[in-house]
Amino acid sequence: MSPSSQEYKNLAALVLASGHRFASSGIRFELSGFSLDDVCLREEMGECALRSGTISLLDVRSCDASSVLFDAVSVMTLMVDDKTLLPAKFPEIHVLQVVHQGRTESLFDPVEQGKWLQSHVERLADVADDSEAWQLLLRLCRVVLRQNWIRDVEDDWAGRLLNDEHWPRVKEVLERHHMLHVREGVGVGGPKSDFYRIADAASFLSSAAANSVISEVRRELA
Repeated sequence: MSPSSQEYKNLAALVLASGHRFASSGIRFELSGFSLDDVCLREEMGECALRSGTISLLDVRSCDASSVLFDAVSVMTLMVDDKTLLPAKFPEIHVLQVVHQGRTESLFDPVEQGKWLQSHVERLADVADDSEAWQLLLRLCRVVLRQNWIRDVEDDWAGRLLNDEHWPRVKEVLERHHMLHVREGVGVGGPKSDFYRIADAASFLSSAAANSVISEVRRELA
């Protein structure tokens, strides 16, 4: 299959859009020699390498893309928000679209672009020292922003996050602060199972959030 064919472009975009499913599997993939139109990355991306390619529009809103390696990749337009996390080495972009509270601001000045991008790279130094329990909570928050509820079943990739050894502690802290909604024994297309939703998940991921409850949850999970 030629990288220039529409079939390759569609498959590559689908693989990248599903990259968050590889975060907990240890699977690493690589794409090279591509020219893609619209690419959407979501939640916490697994390790992957993008080499020698071009992307017209790269949407990384609410995405932790810090594990993505960009090598000789050109991005025309990058769409971000305050929950975006980027790797230290990021390709040159032409237009930066910042989405905040439903409004989009386009930045064309390379200096202004650099300031915004650097601020969302430097945050990685902060999270590197966070506990594994807090890191798990952030991963769950990204899932909730995408699909609202997490179903506690083995055959659901998001549900498998609840098998993490730190989940009982995260669950206990969230429940104590009334930040976890639970629906127990719900039957939806199969055996009954429990569903979980984290309240105000976006604020947990936002660097601008000034919420005493979130600060306390972070302290307790340290």
